[in-house]
Order: sequence, then structure tokens, then C-alpha cells
Amino acid sequence: MASSPTKLAESFATGIPAICNYGVGDVGSLMTELDAGVVIDAESDDALAAVAKTLSSLAQKGGFRLRSEARKKLGLEVATLHYQNVYRTLDAVC
Repeated sequence: MASSPTKLAESFATGIPAICNYGVGDVGSLMTELDAGVVIDAESDDALAAVAKTLSSLAQKGGFRLRSEARKKLGLEVATLHYQNVYRTLDAVC
């Protein structure tokens, strides 16, 4: 079993919404917060059939709005600040 949240962020950066498996880290909460697609049980035929019927509305979640919202949460600027805070904390402890 594998997952790739990095690819998910890259998808959002291009404005492409996603269909994700539930239970992968914070992916579910991120998808909800950004209104970036849907989270499903990929082992459920019913869930897969249901999401297939909503692909046109799913596509409408993408575009510039998704890219802009994702950047606020996942952008390089945000990541840089988080890493700087980690290094400061480590420096203070050592």
C-alpha cells in the first residue's frame, strides 16, 4: 500500500482536484478544507460508481480558486516558514 501526498499538492498547484482514499494522514481534512475533491473508500464498488457519476461537478472544484487556496496552505513560502521554525526549535534545544 502506498500514497503520495506530494503529488496531491502538485495537482492542487495546477488547479486539478482529486479523488483520494480515506485514511491517508491528513489528506481527508485537507481535501475538505480546500474543497479540493472527494475522499472515498477505493475498495468500495458503490463508492467508485457514485464518484464516477459526479466527475463533472468534481472538475468544477478545480481551477484558479483551488490553486490559490492550496498555495495559502501548501505553498513554498509556508513550507519555508515551517522548516525555519523546526530549525529554530532544534537550535534552541541543542
